[in-house]
Amino acid sequence: MIDASNLNADEGKDRVERHDVAEVVFSLGKALAFDLAADNRETSRFVVVDDYEIHGGGIILEDLPDSHTWVRESVINRNTQWVKSIISVEERAERYNQQPTLVLITGERGVGRRRVAKELEARLFATGKVVYYLGFGSVLHGMDADIEHNRSDATREEHIRRFAEIAHILLDAGVILVSTAVGLFPDDLEIIKTVVDSSRIETILVGENAMPGVSYDLQVPGGDQVEESVKAIRFLLQDHGVIFKA
Repeated sequence: MIDASNLNADEGKDRVERHDVAEVVFSLGKALAFDLAADNRETSRFVVVDDYEIHGGGIILEDLPDSHTWVRESVINRNTQWVKSIISVEERAERYNQQPTLVLITGERGVGRRRVAKELEARLFATGKVVYYLGFGSVLHGMDADIEHNRSDATREEHIRRFAEIAHILLDAGVILVSTAVGLFPDDLEIIKTVVDSSRIETILVGENAMPGVSYDLQVPGGDQVEESVKAIRFLLQDHGVIFKA
């Protein structure tokens, strides 16, 4: 860390302050196109904007290894070859009175994930929403029947990718997809958010124990409080503009 006003170096600082120059690592919420400074000086520059004000700037020196490159390449190929419907996302949203969304309900075993998910599906359906419940286990024994059900990382990643591709299709059709999965890991959620537009995912934690490194849009009690849990999720979906007010 270097203070640009006096060129003094300070290796002990844990934050970049005004006039400081530092080498930092950015973790982004979604993929971003960029060039390295060594390749293109002009397009390797960036600014940091917060609340419409510029708070910093810099150049990109290097890209760090990405363990999900294989997923991103698959998505790029899919999007390149995808034959789009003449019915737009906006037209479907207006007709169905909803925004296509993946409601991903997770938590430990025995906390009532499926009860909450199925009751949520029933309540949304009763109010005229186009909604579908898909348990992760249904994908394992259906589309993923050709994959060995072992505990290897590669197998798990492919299961997650295929599930996310199904979600992508249903969201493209305008559906609210309610799904359940036992204890998602950060890498699992990263794969899903790579395949599916991350702005169309609502992550719900059922129970008290969260998975380290995973952020949630809402935490509900589950268990014998299914009614309260479903009500809280519906309020969240309405607040986030997923289901429109009548």
